Amino acid sequence: MVNIVHKHDGILDKFIGDAFMAFFDDEDSAQKATQAALEVRAAAENLKQKWQQAGAEDFNIGIGLNYGEVIMGNIGSEERLEYTVIGDAVNVAARLESETKEARSPILISESIYNQLRTVHQQQFTHYGAKSLKGKSETVNTYKFINSEDNKLLKVA
Repeated sequence: MVNIVHKHDGILDKFIGDAFMAFFDDEDSAQKATQAALEVRAAAENLKQKWQQAGAEDFNIGIGLNYGEVIMGNIGSEERLEYTVIGDAVNVAARLESETKEARSPILISESIYNQLRTVHQQQFTHYGAKSLKGKSETVNTYKFINSEDNKLLKVA
């Protein structure tokens, strides 16, 4: 999964338990992040099938994408300094990831990402609604991945 993020010029920020956080920092970051998310989802589906054939337990993934202003740099203290991103945009992405369970969708994106996508990627998402996310006073307009076998535009080896 990390290789997919790097392939699309993403930066792995940190591992958090069984999850990871990555960010994309260029003029086409929304497009690159979405393409990476689609490929991570496809890779996870392939891995899931292999593991199930070997008798492993089923698993699902959740990916939340948001676009917005962040503070980026070395953050912390003399004892522990970490290159990272912080800010409301990061918090919204984390809340979207949590919302994927209720949405029953592996990928949930904010309107700020959706509006920057090319048509080919917009067609892979459908409006999910304005959602109240934890810690947010205003709702966030969201779009969820259309999980259709007929609509697969990419395959990961």
